[in-house]
This record gives sequence, structure tokens and C-alpha cells, in this order.
Amino acid sequence: MNPVSIHPFSIISTHYDDVKNFKQLFEKKLNYQFLCNLSPKMTKIDLQAFMDRLFVDFEIRTNEKKYDGLIIIICGHRENENRSVTSDGKNVPVDDIIKSFDCEKIESFKDSKNISN
Repeated sequence: MNPVSIHPFSIISTHYDDVKNFKQLFEKKLNYQFLCNLSPKMTKIDLQAFMDRLFVDFEIRTNEKKYDGLIIIICGHRENENRSVTSDGKNVPVDDIIKSFDCEKIESFKDSKNISN
């Protein structure tokens, strides 16, 4: 099965062009399953709920769907190099998002390569 590409943040002015380009690359050219948040604004709670749904809907913790990889693209406004700002002005550490997909937390991906940033 192909990897899934997830685009959780979409709070930038070029959101629709970015989504179109990512979708073209990952879904059309690489034949990955592609999922993104279509709302141009996400509060911190919206982001947390979106992430929770990803783990449930895609069975990421158990990898029942036998994904052989997972690509996460984080686009948004940054306060500094490690914090993105949600539409309600709250900071979300990018490392926290990346760590939630860490192979130590998701054993089903423990043999997968890990590339971040």
C-alpha cells in the first residue's frame, strides 16, 4: 500500500495553490493517499482535533491499513523556528507534532525511515 501524505496546517495566504501543488505531486505523480485540512483557519483546538482524527481514521497507531510510510507537511505562520501560530494566536511547537508520529510512539512504523525538518 502507498504512504499517506498529510497536510495539517493551512493558514497561509497561498493555501489553495500549496494544496493544489502538494496534491498534484503526492496524489497524482507519486500515487500517495493525500489528506489535508481544507479550512484556511485552524485554532489550536481545531488542530488537536484534526490530529486526533488522523490517528483514528487512518489507524496510524496500529497501521492496520499497512502504510509503508507517512509524510507530514506543516505549513503556517511561525513565531520562531519551532512554533507555528494557529488562527486563534496560540503557539504550537512543531516538534510536538513531529514527536506524536515518532516511531517510538508508533511501533507499527518503527522500521520506517525518519526524516524531519
